[in-house]
Amino acid sequence: MKYVDSRNALFLLNFLIICYRHASMMSSVLSGRSMFTYGEFVHQNYLLLHTNILGLIELLQPHIFIHKDFPTLIESYFTVIKVSIKQ
Repeated sequence: MKYVDSRNALFLLNFLIICYRHASMMSSVLSGRSMFTYGEFVHQNYLLLHTNILGLIELLQPHIFIHKDFPTLIESYFTVIKVSIKQ
């Protein structure tokens, strides 16, 4: 039983390391899609993409806060909020 738990923990750790390595890619993907109108944003499922990446950021805390691309990730979320409030 302990072997299965340690294997799952190792899998989760490897997954989080991969996600941490790709934070710069997530940042560029989100910033490129945050300037759509809110209707286009929801219609093309970019809202779901932003929600999933926000969940990954939540899993990566506190390590993601020291990543060099973290301010860009947060800036894209605030851009989405700003665009949706204007409409």
